[in-house]
Amino acid sequence: MNQKLLDVSSDSNVTLRPDGSDFVIDKLEVTAVSNLAFGIGYKFMDTYSLEMRYQPNRKVLSKNANWSSDYTTLSMIFGYSFF
Repeated sequence: MNQKLLDVSSDSNVTLRPDGSDFVIDKLEVTAVSNLAFGIGYKFMDTYSLEMRYQPNRKVLSKNANWSSDYTTLSMIFGYSFF
């Protein structure tokens, strides 16, 4: 199963400080990046569900020219249906 996921920005940033001090080296803006997700799931007795979802690399620091990021996720999602 392929899914298109929309990432919503929450005004996030990364602040770099040497050894936890108050001196700020750099402040990086984290951007929302949409990408495809791949998953497989199973529903048991029309009540319980289990899904494994993989999201490939997203470049969340793409607005920062001197920095790069590799952000991938693998999720295990448990579900319960009431109706």
